[in-house]
Amino acid sequence: MPGQYDGLHKPRMLDHVQISSFSPTLLTMGSLRRPKRLTIRGSDGNEYMWLVKSGEDLRLDQRIQMLFSMMNELMDRNPFCSAKKMGVRTFKVVPMSPNLGILEWMSNTKPLQDCIINTAASLEENQVAREKRRRWLREYKDNTDLMLQKATFIDTVQNFNDLLGRKAHLADFFRELSASPEAFLTLRTEFVNSLAATNICSYLLGICGGVGAGGFATENLPIPELVPFRLTRQMTNLMEPMGVRGLLELPMINVLTGMKRLRTCGPGERLRRARGSNSHLLKISAIQNGKDDVLRIMEIFVQEPLLQWQRPVTKQSEITEGEDALAGSSESSVEWYPKAKVDDARNIMERELKRGQGRKAWLARAIQAVKGEGPDSVRARVGETCSNAKEQVECLVDLATDPNILGRAFSGWAPWL
Repeated sequence: MPGQYDGLHKPRMLDHVQISSFSPTLLTMGSLRRPKRLTIRGSDGNEYMWLVKSGEDLRLDQRIQMLFSMMNELMDRNPFCSAKKMGVRTFKVVPMSPNLGILEWMSNTKPLQDCIINTAASLEENQVAREKRRRWLREYKDNTDLMLQKATFIDTVQNFNDLLGRKAHLADFFRELSASPEAFLTLRTEFVNSLAATNICSYLLGICGGVGAGGFATENLPIPELVPFRLTRQMTNLMEPMGVRGLLELPMINVLTGMKRLRTCGPGERLRRARGSNSHLLKISAIQNGKDDVLRIMEIFVQEPLLQWQRPVTKQSEITEGEDALAGSSESSVEWYPKAKVDDARNIMERELKRGQGRKAWLARAIQAVKGEGPDSVRARVGETCSNAKEQVECLVDLATDPNILGRAFSGWAPWL
């Protein structure tokens, strides 16, 4: 049976489940690649479901899951995280070729959007929001580049706030699952702790919404990803009346603290932050004190660059030609691109935008938005360096919930939900 080798122990073949047969039926998913769910019957009498996916290099997914597993070990060593049993749930990924592989099917799970849009009222509310968004984009000739360049702070914030629904649909979904008020509070606490771990770990790897890694979505998508993680209105409504500050920030601070005393891959140790990073915070280079295993896993990104990185590398080299990132380097472009991602794993968002979107007319406007605008912006008030993990988390949350940022985001992931 796939996925039984973890590399931590010597395999014991007598203890492993063998494949007995395959189910004759497949379930085809509706996403772009049309992946198929396959059911395998094991010698232990159980059925194991896997998702067969083609057209993508699943080595990236495999490495991300390995890093998440290492981060879970670090969280286990933090007293707060250990007591709360905080961690990121991982799954098995088995690449079979550069464009084919299988992923462990996660049973008893449901997409977040399905939890929010689960009634006729919530569906209608989402459709109304999408239509309002379309009408606003028509003011910019349905041109997202023009919107990113010309939309003002006030116009963007007013339009985005007009898209927000009045009902807490996610909170209602949790209440329907709960047999009592105490059960609701327990479910919410588990959700918030899981969200805190996922937010910080995904942020460190430069992942938002599962799109790429190492800031790929910020540098290469037509509408760049400008948030460190998803923390939209329905999620914050679930945390009321204590709110994000009362429920989410402390777990996030503890996760970040457990991973903060870090060592770079290059010479010397440094903690650097540039104004305008994924909330202009420190992006962390590796994982705490002597965690060489994580560094070795990250080194794979350097030694064996993926096709996903090789494709945009020529474009990146042209945009950054003459800049410090490549100046004086004897490495080939393909070697430089992933190595820069690891050596500078802070993935400063401003630098990512300049590197991948350097020729876009809206670049300066996007950087201004990321740095923070308006009297309520935490990012705009913080100095050149965040002084501690608490301040870092506050800036991250400020960026993730900023209506000026969410109002410029890709409509496909419904930032108003």
